[in-house]
Amino acid sequence: MRYSQLKLYEKGKLITNLRLQVAYELIPKLVINGKAERAIKYVADFVYYDTVNKCEVVEDVKGFKDRVYLLKYRLMKLIHNIDIKET
Repeated sequence: MRYSQLKLYEKGKLITNLRLQVAYELIPKLVINGKAERAIKYVADFVYYDTVNKCEVVEDVKGFKDRVYLLKYRLMKLIHNIDIKET
């Protein structure tokens, strides 16, 4: 449903450059005790440019905020200085 809304906003030129499932690296891949560990990423549901407020928006559609999401939410602010818009 949110995707349909954003497509209408894009058509009306309220937003541009709508992208889906955009990944942000939070912790790079590491070797710990000889074992390779994958990078930890946050994947945003939507990223777009808000032409009204003249800023890029990283948006996540949330039903339930589990502990992993809350940690990644804080890491996005700390590492990338990005506030996630929750809808």
